[in-house]
Amino acid sequence: HAFVFGKHFVGDWENGKIYEMSQNVFDDFGGELRRQRVAPYVSNEQKAVFHHRLQIDLDITGSAPSVTQDWSNDDGTTWSTAVTKAPSVSGKKGRVFFSRLGDARDRIYRTTISANVKVAITDALLDVTPGWS
Repeated sequence: HAFVFGKHFVGDWENGKIYEMSQNVFDDFGGELRRQRVAPYVSNEQKAVFHHRLQIDLDITGSAPSVTQDWSNDDGTTWSTAVTKAPSVSGKKGRVFFSRLGDARDRIYRTTISANVKVAITDALLDVTPGWS
């Protein structure tokens, strides 16, 4: 990244080309734009926790993106099978739910959003209860 002449320029890791970055462009030089957010650890002093439902709220401009969720119970070494859903959308607000997520002593959630639209994660809520020790 470089900020020169009042513009942001970024380099392509794959081919070395230089592109101008803009908040008004929602693709990767014509390709699908992929965003990924890895949440902090969810832990309760290494006691098991039941993960009932994860809710992700989005601010969307354009069509609904696909939202993929997976998680790791071993510090990110391996990841679960990813589940992809489309959010319910009302105006510019979107919401997606992932349910029946099992239990874990220590978990990391990873959310991936793929779409050529303006989208931002505005909130995430996790419904958990203590489990076995």
